[in-house]
Amino acid sequence: MSTPLVELRGIRKEYDDVVAVADVDLKIDAGEFVVLLGPSGSGKTTILTMLGGFAEPTVGQIFIDDEDMTGRPPASRPTATVFQDYALFPHMNVASNVGFGLAMHKVPKSERKVRIDEALDLVGLASLGHRSIHQLSGGQRQRVALARAIAVRPSVLLLDEPLGALDLSLRRQMQEELVRIQDEVGTTFIHVTHDQEEAMSIADRIVVMSHGRIEDVGSPQKVYHRPSSLFSANFMGESNLIGGKVENSEGGRSRIAAAFGVCELSTSQQVGAEVSLMLRPEHLTLASPSSGAAIALGHAYVKGIVFQGSHLKVTAASEFDEVGVLKLSLPAETALIAGQQIDIFAVADNVVVLTQ
Repeated sequence: MSTPLVELRGIRKEYDDVVAVADVDLKIDAGEFVVLLGPSGSGKTTILTMLGGFAEPTVGQIFIDDEDMTGRPPASRPTATVFQDYALFPHMNVASNVGFGLAMHKVPKSERKVRIDEALDLVGLASLGHRSIHQLSGGQRQRVALARAIAVRPSVLLLDEPLGALDLSLRRQMQEELVRIQDEVGTTFIHVTHDQEEAMSIADRIVVMSHGRIEDVGSPQKVYHRPSSLFSANFMGESNLIGGKVENSEGGRSRIAAAFGVCELSTSQQVGAEVSLMLRPEHLTLASPSSGAAIALGHAYVKGIVFQGSHLKVTAASEFDEVGVLKLSLPAETALIAGQQIDIFAVADNVVVLTQ
């Protein structure tokens, strides 16, 4: 079993009587692109600042490449940080900004020039080394900050919501660029964001956080389709949650009674447990599925229809008060009108059972 490049062991961070990070354990392998995802106040940025050495844990240890980094200042850690505001020096040109970290590390001028050119070429700014910072667009400034961090060749690159200040189209473009750059340099990237779509677009693995704790860890596909908690299910996109109670559980399957009826699902739950059945909007259909065990969710009445280009975003009031309003994502060509009665179905394998 290989040793992880980064390991957080029992990390806890307190500010007076506020617990910002609560007893977090996390391992990150070399070459991974890991995203810390969560709302404001979830502890994700605090973890990043502790990894970079800008804050120290109240309790716990941080290891990078099997060395204890706890207590070491930022300059003596094999990390580099791209801050949300980029922190570029306005009195320096682009090349001088990129070379600043190299100068601080006393890299010889001849090698410094080579590494500056390599970093600028990597981020697509090879011809702009002479430019002043104020002559650059927001996207170009972000690339300069990234080039400056890459130039020092860190073992771990820390990114603190670096795309937050960019407009939507540029943010999407830079997401693709980050993935390309990380793939080319092979450096471990640890990226903080509150944007779920961004996380799913760039991450090898997502760490979902809430109130200083890890709620979920896994690939984008895993945390979206098979979330580990109710918080993760709600935070990772839209979901339909229907309450139920476990009547029987045996051999990895549970019989669950819900408002729409009884269904048997692949899960092991304690008999009598109150659970929530999670279904993503795209997993609900208007016709009984041709494959897989079908679940009939009953009648519903269309409340709202929003055209989203590739699909229709539909809300429908269930005939069962306990179910409430269901959210569906249907093909764009589906013919529906407000008030229309529809029948809603799902495939049992798409249902995720979560404890309440």
